[in-house]
Amino acid sequence: MKELTMRISIILPLALGLAGCGQAEGGKSAHSESNTSRRPGGLALDAAGVPRFQPGAWEYRQESDDGIEIVRTCLGEAGITELREILTRRYPAECKVERSSGFNGLTFRASCRKAGLTTETQLDVSGSDTAIDMTLGLFVITQTGERSGDTMTNRFRRVGECPAGVREGQEIKV
Repeated sequence: MKELTMRISIILPLALGLAGCGQAEGGKSAHSESNTSRRPGGLALDAAGVPRFQPGAWEYRQESDDGIEIVRTCLGEAGITELREILTRRYPAECKVERSSGFNGLTFRASCRKAGLTTETQLDVSGSDTAIDMTLGLFVITQTGERSGDTMTNRFRRVGECPAGVREGQEIKV
């Protein structure tokens, strides 16, 4: 989780900052559904439209251009903070935001243009409150069409309760 958080923590502010994304007046919310529900595919969403995770010890497998990493961490009620940030922020009016959920899970896309750059966020989440597959792509596209960024594929699964003394957000030594 530390590596995922570190990578997202570095890329996310850059992408959102370049896009001018924030709690802008008159902006579009990334969440357009109004109810808490479990989709037919099993993915439970909270009232804000963010996937719910059962609290406890979670193992995740991250696959990216850098290889494969497996880590265990303790998740609380809030789940993954970075995921919540992407799905609940208000995007400026000039951003195109698309979101859908159904049998196959949750799909989110945002494309924002500012100062000659376009930032794209692509997120696909499927699974249940005990096992989730998530693919996150964060990209910046220049005026010349040059695209840079990365796509990370993560598989999360709940493996039990957090060990005594391990707090929410802490990595679990295996």
